[in-house]
Amino acid sequence: MTNYNEQEWIYRISLKITPGMGDITIRKLVDHFGSATEIYTKKSSELRQIKGMSSRAVEGILSGSYQKVAEKHLQNLLKLNAELLFYSDSNYPARLSQCPDSPVMLFYKGSSGLNVRRMLGIVGTRNATPQGKKITEDIVKGLVKQGVTIVSGLAYGIDTMAHRSAVINQLPTIAVLGHGLDMLYPQQNSALARKIALNGGLITEFFPDTLPDRENFPRRNRIIAGLCDAIVVVEAASKGGALITADIANTYNRDVFAVPGRWGDEYSVGCNKLIKINKAALIQSADDIRYIMGWDSTCEKQSAQANLFGQLPEKEQKIYALLLKHGAAGIDFISHLTHISQGELSSLLLKMEFDGIIRILPGKLFAIS
Repeated sequence: MTNYNEQEWIYRISLKITPGMGDITIRKLVDHFGSATEIYTKKSSELRQIKGMSSRAVEGILSGSYQKVAEKHLQNLLKLNAELLFYSDSNYPARLSQCPDSPVMLFYKGSSGLNVRRMLGIVGTRNATPQGKKITEDIVKGLVKQGVTIVSGLAYGIDTMAHRSAVINQLPTIAVLGHGLDMLYPQQNSALARKIALNGGLITEFFPDTLPDRENFPRRNRIIAGLCDAIVVVEAASKGGALITADIANTYNRDVFAVPGRWGDEYSVGCNKLIKINKAALIQSADDIRYIMGWDSTCEKQSAQANLFGQLPEKEQKIYALLLKHGAAGIDFISHLTHISQGELSSLLLKMEFDGIIRILPGKLFAIS
């Protein structure tokens, strides 16, 4: 397990379950003191200096009373062979780290990387029509040559079809859960989930024994949006989780696509509205997604890219290699992985744009030309 330190993780989980402690406050504490372990060596006066620290949270940390529960959570996660992802660790999903409300910790079980070049979320209604299922299948099949990782929420309907089509077409697929890794909801997708774990992964912010309660799913939806370069809504009613995911993706400056439907169809209302109010681009096939996202993977282009790479200065090579691996990315993401300051990076990106090496996409994302 990457960067695994048992005592540090006990303290991290202790912070997470301490009443009065939210993810933003945990980040502030860890950023200020350097580690969760160091936090538990501090006095009350030192902890209270951190903005947002309540008396309840300070008392909870000083009491140390949540460490036994944290140890139990940790042991349960290790029994499940879960990979532990903390926001400050290198294995945390870089795209998600750009999002202001991203989870401070995640638990992952799978075989696929979470920082791969191209990640696409596909969401929609649980009451998918035969046409919606066929559209989802065709979109996934049309992205096989682009090596896209498909992300969804393992719900009935469009989610299930997105995961199943990815498995059939041997594309990695990530299922974001609204409960712990020790259970599966819906249970009918248990066999599919096992295949997903072998050809992708299952990820959640919830500890084992967390039930699939209704309030968990909007929280899950922000992870789907944050993990991806773009979100596709295939079918959606006037309200529902797919529209929540699309709204969140818009706030994250992710591309959002929607498949239009006939006037009057219940599960076309949501998609048509997203297009009408300019919150989603209209698509009719995987070709549209490839074109808008610049996901061209022809041999000729790859050969040209390889020749160009060797001619670039060192720092431009770093940027180019990152965009080649991850696809379109924002300046925060690029800076985080290349360790180039945002000031210097802005100048380099502008130069590379003038040189025709990269281009700017909607949402202030940069991609290889």
